[in-house]
Amino acid sequence: MTKPTYPKRPQFYALKFGRVVTKACVANELGAHVFALSVVVAMTEDAAKYQRGVTFYDSQLMPLIGAKSQDTLARVRAKAVAAGWLHYEPGRKGVPGTYWTLTPTTAGAFTDAPVDETPEELTAVSSAPVRTQAGQKSGECADEGDSLRTGADTSRENVRTEAGRKPGACADLPTDPFTSSFYCPEPTESASVPAAAESNHNAGTSGVVLTFPVRQGKRGTGPIEWQLTAAKIGEWNPTFPGVDVTAECRKALAWVQAKPERRKTSKGMEGFLVGWLTRESKGGERRSGAAAERPHPGYDVPRGGIPAPTLSPPMTLAAKASANGRHHAGAAA
Repeated sequence: MTKPTYPKRPQFYALKFGRVVTKACVANELGAHVFALSVVVAMTEDAAKYQRGVTFYDSQLMPLIGAKSQDTLARVRAKAVAAGWLHYEPGRKGVPGTYWTLTPTTAGAFTDAPVDETPEELTAVSSAPVRTQAGQKSGECADEGDSLRTGADTSRENVRTEAGRKPGACADLPTDPFTSSFYCPEPTESASVPAAAESNHNAGTSGVVLTFPVRQGKRGTGPIEWQLTAAKIGEWNPTFPGVDVTAECRKALAWVQAKPERRKTSKGMEGFLVGWLTRESKGGERRSGAAAERPHPGYDVPRGGIPAPTLSPPMTLAAKASANGRHHAGAAA
């Protein structure tokens, strides 16, 4: 099998490619990460003057497209390749992967014409009567000749979307991206998968209290963050009744940030925090026990099971004088 070679690019290819992926509603159909990955690769090709495929390590691409883990990047990359927007050659240890963008046959008919409203169209819209969906009877549809627009006319409230239309009320809007009725379909359930995949496998995105940086595994794989949720703190509170769990976890976060070489993997973070809270709990017990055993100075309180000496009453002046006299007499003898 012949290895694919880098294709010859026309002038200003990256700009034209960016307009094509926009018109094809890639962000809507495949997800924002696929759109970002395609644009980043195309712009990097432009920076390389279209001489070769561009190379990236996974750790380089992840922050550029907003992927939180290598698993997310792998899913996004596979989706872009399957849809025909990306060519990818896997790397190996010490060798980055190779990328370049492609244009699938389904998008080959797109021209480079703008898709915004022209001044003539805006003038026609401003003079057209406004017909809102709220003013129509239930189940009523506009005639074929009605001016249903989906661009600059959104402020006039005569745009029907699938989300705002009752079932069976109106036919689907046109999908021609080069007419005044430019329209992207509503996102499907599959388009939201990459966003859902960003959720850390240890915690959901809702109720996140703290985010800990973690190190990846020996092979450079795995997430780079671990999220501590309110639910997990609520689970630990009864286990460590004398500890402010949230405050101690903040201290642990400061420690992890100050000592990057001591960071844990995402799988080890929960055990690390449990150990931290356990040590704090035992330290608090020792401190409270020592405070209870420590007597106030000057009081006749047993200490360690041995009676403490009582304080002698103060001596009077006469007693002091008598004692001094006996002392001097003994010295003279």
